[in-house]
Amino acid sequence: MLKFYCFISILLCSCEFLTDQSVSKSSSSDYTSVCDRSVYIEYALETQLQKECDEINESTLDGIEKLDLSSRNISSLQKEDFNNLSEVIYLYLGNNLIDSISSGIFEDLTTLEYLSLSYNLISEIPEDSFDGLSLVELQLNNNQITELSATSFDGLSFRLVNGAFKSSLNLHGNKLTNLPESVFEGLDSLVDLYLSDNQIQELESGVLNDLTGLHYLHLQNNNLTSLPENIFSELNSLEYIDLTGNNFDDTEKDRIRDEVRNLSNFSSTWDLI
Repeated sequence: MLKFYCFISILLCSCEFLTDQSVSKSSSSDYTSVCDRSVYIEYALETQLQKECDEINESTLDGIEKLDLSSRNISSLQKEDFNNLSEVIYLYLGNNLIDSISSGIFEDLTTLEYLSLSYNLISEIPEDSFDGLSLVELQLNNNQITELSATSFDGLSFRLVNGAFKSSLNLHGNKLTNLPESVFEGLDSLVDLYLSDNQIQELESGVLNDLTGLHYLHLQNNNLTSLPENIFSELNSLEYIDLTGNNFDDTEKDRIRDEVRNLSNFSSTWDLI
């Protein structure tokens, strides 16, 4: 009887070992070898870590907080390129040849705070492109973006962290002609918004309503001839606005001045219309 009991115990232990082993294999099955990633990502990681791609494992990637992929002629990205980079805070992808970004491509970068995609060839921002991210700064300036959808920034939020003076969304230097009314929905913690040097012809009356934490608004060098009445009515934190280089007549300029000067925090010193 004793021998039989021991046999059962050994059998159970063996089963538990096999189960644990299978879980372990399963947990690492999502890992994409650095050797199997885009050649630009592979090279950048090899250079930064000073290891060959087959020498880099999951635990090595866990320690990376800054990844600079700027000026590398990158034309496309895939979600697997950012696999297991769960500690990255700074991601620089500027000055490349990226013409599109996929929905959810950055969703695993849960610690990301600074994302630069400036000086690329991006023409649109698909739904959920930044879903799940809570950023201090998003740079999309100097691309080829012609339009934004109402869901382009769905799931994105902004925040301030230690040492950060302000949160910022930069869309300067694109080809935007208008903005959907709810495009900034959920971005109530955004402090600084750059829409300068686009081709914006008009703004919807409620397009800024969700930006209740906004302090700085840059709309210079567009094609605006008028603004809806009370377009700034929800921006009680606004301190600065630049509307120079548009096509307002003197009557419209005076009306806008009267409106922004009635905001509680606005300083006429920074009245650039």
